Amino acid sequence: MPRYEEYRARDAQLTLNATLFNPKDADLLLQYLQDLPQLDLSQRLVWTSSPVSSRRLASYIISFVDDYRGSAPEEFFPWDRLSLLFAALANGDTPMPLPFQLRLALHHADQNLLSALVLIHSASRIIARGRDYRILPVPLHFSLEARLLFAARFAPFDSEISQGGDILGDTYHYWAMLLAGFFFWSPATFSLIPYRPLFMLAPDLMRIVRQGIFRSYLFNGNHKTIDKLGLRHGRIIGIQSRRTHGA
Repeated sequence: MPRYEEYRARDAQLTLNATLFNPKDADLLLQYLQDLPQLDLSQRLVWTSSPVSSRRLASYIISFVDDYRGSAPEEFFPWDRLSLLFAALANGDTPMPLPFQLRLALHHADQNLLSALVLIHSASRIIARGRDYRILPVPLHFSLEARLLFAARFAPFDSEISQGGDILGDTYHYWAMLLAGFFFWSPATFSLIPYRPLFMLAPDLMRIVRQGIFRSYLFNGNHKTIDKLGLRHGRIIGIQSRRTHGA
């Protein structure tokens, strides 16, 4: 990321000055579980009639589109809905905790949980790292200033959980892993089981592959604690949705 040292310093100042943080672990999970009965928990994307491919979903969560050539999982970047979510996320003057972010995404996903998780993950990831631009139908590029303005709109995790991560990076990592937990742990099918270790080991694999092999410096760490929190929440939500709603 260009000017990453400036980005880190200004992001750290946002966290230092923050007066509103994301809820603690148990409170956060409770808010999600309380909302489940009102949601569409079917494993589908509301903007397409095609079934969700587990292989393509895993690839989408793991890889930035701009990091490779060839076909990309465009079904996870619905521009008409993403553009509306970008506008909604930018609107306002107070930081949004995670449950509020999800409710915004649900509004743009017809109250379907899987679709909403895809939307908020794609939006937060594009804002945070800007490495999924080629999949978009418009020439969108967020400047450093724009990213920091968005960072001020996302509530940070407290330092015990964040452990030096940036606000935007923590946010998209959390949604990525919650999405993985919800999808790969909710359907009662053996075909998804092989994907589970991949996400359980994701933080360590990212450090080994991106930093160890490709020499790509993880300037805000590997967000390991955030990843574990998101995956655990997603797994609980996925299992609970299957047990109580037959999703």
